[in-house]
Amino acid sequence: MALLPGGWLTPCLPSCIGQQNLEVLERWTIGDERIDESSGLAASRDGSQDLWTHNDSGDIARLFRLSPQGNPLGTLQVGQARALDWEDIASGLFQGRRLIWIGDLGGNSKPRKRFEIYAVEEPEIDKEGHPPFTWKRDCLWTLSLEFPEAGLDFESLAFDPVDGCLLLASKSPLGGSFYRVTVPTQPGTHALEPQRIAPHRIPMATSADLSPDGKHLLVLSYVGVFRYQRKENNEGRLESWNECLNRPPEILQFPRLRQAEAISWDADGKDLWVTSEQKKNAPLWKLRIPDKPAP
Repeated sequence: MALLPGGWLTPCLPSCIGQQNLEVLERWTIGDERIDESSGLAASRDGSQDLWTHNDSGDIARLFRLSPQGNPLGTLQVGQARALDWEDIASGLFQGRRLIWIGDLGGNSKPRKRFEIYAVEEPEIDKEGHPPFTWKRDCLWTLSLEFPEAGLDFESLAFDPVDGCLLLASKSPLGGSFYRVTVPTQPGTHALEPQRIAPHRIPMATSADLSPDGKHLLVLSYVGVFRYQRKENNEGRLESWNECLNRPPEILQFPRLRQAEAISWDADGKDLWVTSEQKKNAPLWKLRIPDKPAP
């Protein structure tokens, strides 16, 4: 047994296909004082290397844009959305739009059976203006998710641009389950029932992200990063998530980061970003997976 933050006892790590140590490329801090509990990260899809983040519960419905060095670039006020307990975000192209998916998924304060995921279109940067900018956008998609049981807690959300779906991983000291949500093609408010596709034994999953090519799913926890890799068949088609997520993941280790709560691939799907819920000067690290597996 091992002791996790908060006093949780957890069993040994899940069986993994291998282990590698991530290389720390850059160490920055988040320079926006309004971000006091960063809980999600997502790469901008406008060709830049910028990032989006948000606070955990207690803030209004807004997102923050950051430079790769953690400098504040702007605030996106999200209309027609509530911020009960935002836990993670994801980004990607869907129906010709650059969307940011926002997961109001937390269940720390009280048991929930219903959760919301919002999609807002990423705003354009005014290249002739001077940051920080302020934007206002209403949600295009509101997905109301209802589960048969109460008491679930989710902090991990990823968007699959290949299959047009969202992936969620539930959080508990003993692991949980992966769920799949198929996104309706038309904007609007939709009531959906997520599909449970696989169990997992990742202790305290806190964030997730999927590479832009839909092949590499990362799940962050307090004990490391777990990577699931989708295989291709002879015709170049990706296997289903049910097949992929029922195999053991690979574990990627990096130097200890207190309350590691958010992870994102960069816009190129080459390197990773992680940050924590540290109240002030939260670290913002850029990491790289080694080219060759460790022996």
